Amino acid sequence: MTLNLIYDLISFFGFQFNDFWSTVLGLRVGAVEHNPLARSVSKSWITLALYKFGLAGLAFYLIFLTIPINIIRTYIIIAADELECLVTLNNILVIKQHKMNKK
Repeated sequence: MTLNLIYDLISFFGFQFNDFWSTVLGLRVGAVEHNPLARSVSKSWITLALYKFGLAGLAFYLIFLTIPINIIRTYIIIAADELECLVTLNNILVIKQHKMNKK
């Protein structure tokens, strides 16, 4: 296992956790999960965590199983991380909007 793979794992699952936690916080302030699959499991934070991290683990496994070239895998992980950053940013903005509407 190379050091780059460890960095990829940490960043990938770190951003997945950011998405998960910002989703949980958003649901607590009254936001609605717009992903139809995640909405069905978002009643409990445990089932939401299992869903999100299960899919993330499967995606990470498939990336490393199907793509033999390290640099391409790294770029795919970077793109996935950037996408998760945008999802987390959206979650934060929704939380802010819900909090502002309650005032």
